[in-house]
Amino acid sequence: MRKFLFVFTILIMSWLAACSTNDQEASNYNSANENEENVTTEDYNEKEENAHEEANNEEEESTNEVEEAFSSEGHEIIVKTSEAMDNLMSYKLEGSFFETDTSGDGSEQIDSEMLMKMAFSEDDVFTMYGNVISEYEDEEAEYYLVEDAMYIKEDMWFKMPRSDDNHSFQAWADTGLRDIDEYTDFSDQFEITDNGDHYSLKFKAEAYDAIFHDDLSHLSARRLEEANIAGMYELVVEKDSYYLLSHNMELQVVSGEGEILLEYEASFTYSDFNEYDEITAPDEVVNEAVPVGQ
Repeated sequence: MRKFLFVFTILIMSWLAACSTNDQEASNYNSANENEENVTTEDYNEKEENAHEEANNEEEESTNEVEEAFSSEGHEIIVKTSEAMDNLMSYKLEGSFFETDTSGDGSEQIDSEMLMKMAFSEDDVFTMYGNVISEYEDEEAEYYLVEDAMYIKEDMWFKMPRSDDNHSFQAWADTGLRDIDEYTDFSDQFEITDNGDHYSLKFKAEAYDAIFHDDLSHLSARRLEEANIAGMYELVVEKDSYYLLSHNMELQVVSGEGEILLEYEASFTYSDFNEYDEITAPDEVVNEAVPVGQ
């Protein structure tokens, strides 16, 4: 709105300046009894065109400055957040997500909650605790990944050898949301709000947008082409540290006939930054666990 008022003011001032110049020149022309033609029609048109061109240039420069600043700020925040999170040694993740999928036969609804604590040692050993509860078939998973073993709870606790593949374990911490650095591809489209000690970056689209396709890989390409996709991403970032405080997403896919194919909401919060040196299993878990695969 401010940009519009600024441009509008420039146009009005340019128009008044052109009219004032024209009136003065006409007066001089009349007072000279038309002995001199100081201002011709071509001169007037040229000056008017110059005035409008100047106003348009100022409008374009103002718009570009706003867009560049907006794009630069969003890109900078996202890049710094990605770097800050990559450099963390430990943190806690809590979240919930709700999904209703009617794209297949029947309707599938999943309502889940998760709690995870993760730590990376100086020699790059990844340890974690996880607890995931889902209403889908009443599933619950609880586990500890420690330096020398894995503890997994089904009806009771089991202990098994730990693999050396840290990457496969880190996949367990996947929230289903994009990695932060993936947002740099469209960082200029985030609306940024300064909330004192943190930033809120929000991207919202209320019509078909191909940006959401990566989040909908399980739907067929044909259904996506015919669907209306609306959604929202939100990142809340701490100012001082650039740590990610929360990561939220909403998504809705509606068919061309108006049928809701999928609704998805996810909300995750991050805390306890660098507060764990290592995740260990409690003594009662270690003592109770039955060894398997030894």
